[in-house]
Amino acid sequence: MIELFKDERRKEMMYNLHQIKEGKRKKLKEEMDRKKEAGETVNETDLDVEIDIDTIQIPPVALKNSLVQLYTESPYNEALDECRSEWSYPSNDKEATRYKVFTDLWKKGHYLTSGSKFGGDFLVYPGDPARFHSFYIAVCRPYKQQISMSDFISLARMGSNVRKTVILCSVDDNDQVVYTSIQWTGIA
Repeated sequence: MIELFKDERRKEMMYNLHQIKEGKRKKLKEEMDRKKEAGETVNETDLDVEIDIDTIQIPPVALKNSLVQLYTESPYNEALDECRSEWSYPSNDKEATRYKVFTDLWKKGHYLTSGSKFGGDFLVYPGDPARFHSFYIAVCRPYKQQISMSDFISLARMGSNVRKTVILCSVDDNDQVVYTSIQWTGIA
């Protein structure tokens, strides 16, 4: 990198050589004028300036001006072994239900994130999660599986405590996603 910098600096000096010579002549003329005013003898032939680019000292590159090389492709020329694998998702009924619920809610314009913090499968947002709070906790369950009363009440109370509606999500026999919402209102 330093050698490249020095080469570029030399090319730049060659390009601007005329201006560099003019600047040196101007400085020599000013110095000669000062010497003349002081009464010293001056040789006018000293105004001929010859510059050898190769003899000019190029200062070292300061650390703050040095570059860091970022590789944009692999520095190794070895071919990578291809990883052959079959995509097996969804591999069971639970994953298939989750997948179908996710795609159905996504197609309806909702954003989804993990709902594991809230005891569900997904948190359902009406828009970008960075801008909105989630409205629903989606819990995916098999269509014909019964739910115990204690599980039902705990889901409803959990949704109430976090101010979200719990949605039980299933895929029916016609391969359609079915939603049932639960809201705990308490007993008055």
